[in-house]
Amino acid sequence: MDLFSNITTQPQQEEPTTATPETGTTETKDKDGNSVFEKANFDTRKQLNRGSKIITDDMITRDGITIESLEQLGMPIFKYKTQVTLHGIYNGNVDRVGDYRYKYLIHNQNKSIGIKYNAIDYDKKKTIYGYLRDVLGHRTTENSTEFYSDKWSKFTHDKEELLTMYEAAKKDANKINTSLMYGTLRVFLAQIPFMGVTVVTRIDVNAIYQQNVLPFIESVTGRTIAECDQYIADKIAQAQAQKQAEQERQNKLKEEEEERRRPTKEAFIQSMKDAGYICVKGTYGRIPLNKTFITWSWHFDLIKAQYNKMTKEGTQKYPRQTYTWGKVGANIPEEAETIQLSDSGWKKDPKDVITYWIKETDYRQADQEPSKKPANGTLLNAGLKAIQYSDKSILIIANDATRPFTDELRKVGKYGKWFKVNGTNTAGWICSANNETAKAILSQQ
Repeated sequence: MDLFSNITTQPQQEEPTTATPETGTTETKDKDGNSVFEKANFDTRKQLNRGSKIITDDMITRDGITIESLEQLGMPIFKYKTQVTLHGIYNGNVDRVGDYRYKYLIHNQNKSIGIKYNAIDYDKKKTIYGYLRDVLGHRTTENSTEFYSDKWSKFTHDKEELLTMYEAAKKDANKINTSLMYGTLRVFLAQIPFMGVTVVTRIDVNAIYQQNVLPFIESVTGRTIAECDQYIADKIAQAQAQKQAEQERQNKLKEEEEERRRPTKEAFIQSMKDAGYICVKGTYGRIPLNKTFITWSWHFDLIKAQYNKMTKEGTQKYPRQTYTWGKVGANIPEEAETIQLSDSGWKKDPKDVITYWIKETDYRQADQEPSKKPANGTLLNAGLKAIQYSDKSILIIANDATRPFTDELRKVGKYGKWFKVNGTNTAGWICSANNETAKAILSQQ
């Protein structure tokens, strides 16, 4: 379209402002008498090493690379677009120098050392960009080739609005004293498809004297350092107050919800007590295998239960489980071995202390009254049914007659639900063909 026909996805920028700091000291000059850190009139590539001084690791560690320290080295320094090069002799390992997370040293074939601008005055830049972020809402970008701070205006498709924002950004940028630092200040337009065009103000600090750090921050923000610190403190206090207010609001809503549910909860607790359950404290990790328990969760005024039957087929850590959901009324299910009462739902952390309601019941007989063992009854006179399941095993069929003898049958064989008898899945106790009790029961058939 013709509205932004002169704008592409690449930023269209005005001529960068090149900064040369004002200091009260004598600056290091290159062979042509130019300032070393002026990002203009870059030097041409040098094939020969112009220095003979030994470069030590201490000279080029990241924490020690400052504009002040470089000026004291007393060796030829050449400047390029993304780095400066120290001409001297270095025989160390550049990959093991400093703690900067990106590689910032280049060991050239002529044994000179290239230092990227990213690492020069690194801590000073972090301080400057931190203030710009907290006071003006700038973003900080740091990667292997760039370390800068920028701020984007809102995106727009309106040309008049865009020009207004652009002129305002340029006006603010002209107030900044760029002579306090070595680097560039740019205001340009950037376009992102489907979002529109934005005005970007970008500050690249290549190097800066320590004495100019705070004055430069004041120049960019338009506030004194004391005002910046107070503004940041007020923002933090406001954010904490908002967080506390929201937490109090959530707590109040929770209390109101608990109060609304209180009658239903109290009625449930009383019904549990009336049914003979005892309230105890426990942990999720102590729930035994091969037990049935109920996990309670509260949904509005209804109580729902999750029946979780854990069987021996699974491992201790990942038991096989089946789930059934249903509404629970006044009748407490007799098969419940343990019941967890928790408004927050299921707690997965094994260390969480949760409330259990426990009652001694036979969880295997959920729908029937527990069978009573006949007087003087034994496995041999109970009329149990058994078949020769294979050459090596005998199956005692599970039925009403086996219920009173569960504990005795566990000593004889292993219980299962999926034994094939005449093509039908049959529950029963599988025993060794050599077991005397099983053989005696089989002989009675």
